[in-house]
Formats: sequence, C-alpha cells, structure tokens
Amino acid sequence: MHTLAVISAGLALLGACLGLARLAVGGSHWASKGAIGFLPLWLVGAAVNLWVGVSTAGYSVAEEAPIFALVFAVPAALALAGCASTPSPTAPEAPVSDDAEDATRGVRFHDNPMEGEPTLVSPRPGMANVRPHAFAAATMPADDRSLRVVFWGGIAPCFVLDRVEVREAAHTVTVTLLAGSDPASPNVACIEIAMLMAVDVSLPSPLAGRVVVDGADGSTKSGAP
Repeated sequence: MHTLAVISAGLALLGACLGLARLAVGGSHWASKGAIGFLPLWLVGAAVNLWVGVSTAGYSVAEEAPIFALVFAVPAALALAGCASTPSPTAPEAPVSDDAEDATRGVRFHDNPMEGEPTLVSPRPGMANVRPHAFAAATMPADDRSLRVVFWGGIAPCFVLDRVEVREAAHTVTVTLLAGSDPASPNVACIEIAMLMAVDVSLPSPLAGRVVVDGADGSTKSGAP
C-alpha cells in the first residue's frame, strides 16, 4: 500500500508539472517541458523514499532498490510518453498549386496533410458533459459522400468523442464534433496529453463544391491545417 501511495504521489506531481507547463509555456511543447521538469524532481522524491525505507524501516539498500526502481519508473514512463506524444510544430503551409486543389469538391488535397497517422476513432454516444470540440482538418478520403475529420483530443475516459452532427446548406456543410467524458469512470484523473485522432463522417448528399465549416468555432476547415 505504501508503494502505491508513493506512485500516486508521483502521478499527482506529474499532473501538477504538466499543468504549470501548460500555463507557463503553452504552444505545442508544454507537455515535454512539464515532463522534463518533473523527471529530476521525481528522481529526488524516489530517492528520499528509498532513504526513508533504509533509515527508518530497517530495510537494506538491496531490498529497497527494486521498490525505488518501480516507484520512479511508473510516473517517469508516463512522463516520457507525454514527450513522445507532443505534436511537432508544423511549418507554414506552402501555396497549393492548381493541381493540388480539386475545385469541383471544394476541398484541398495534399500529399501529406498531417504529420503522423491519426488514430481512427468511432463515436460513443452517452458521454457526460458533452460539448462542441473544434477540429483541425477535413479531407475527402474516398468519394464525394464522406469526410475524414482530423482533430486533437485527450485521453479516455476523460475525453471521448460522443457524436458528430452534420448540417447542410446550399453553399456549406457544417460538421460539429461533440465530445465529453465517460460517465462510467467519473473520478479518473487523466494526464493532459494531446493525441491526433480522426473520425470518418458520412454526408447525407454529395459535397459538390460546398465549403466545410467547423460547427464548434465557425471556421472553414478543408485540407491541411
């Protein structure tokens, strides 16, 4: 129980470091900055726990060493995972040639619309605290009746895509992502790590040159972000 309590304290410290980094740094590197700040702090904390076990509980260093490794490794592994999942800054979008734009569909196509492959997800209706969630891009993977909507999301169960709403007009197609949290896990604390995701959306009728609009913020979203 003591080991679990210490690991929980490490996870709480990691969450605090990530939260402070997000407030202080912002941008696309806050997770890696928070993780870098957390690792030396937690190394000291795990060492103090080892010292307490040796000096007060009567354990030898050899007996405490595996516990030290476990206590340090679990939060550290999550911190390093946060570094690996931090999105790389994208270069300014280069001008798109006429060949790269399908004018009949109103959607720009690029050879590499996003760096890295997004995780394809499916909506799970019934989430709690559902709210509109902005997306990064909308591309047309196969035909004129579907869109692949790419967005940055969090980690389940704190972030789950609940549903996608589509509203058509004469010149626009408004797509709204709605996300919330899983009511089956109301008290879970999730690390704030941005993950690239995508959802395939079927359109009631062909896009036919209409503009794709993000229902969360009203912006036009087509091609690469």
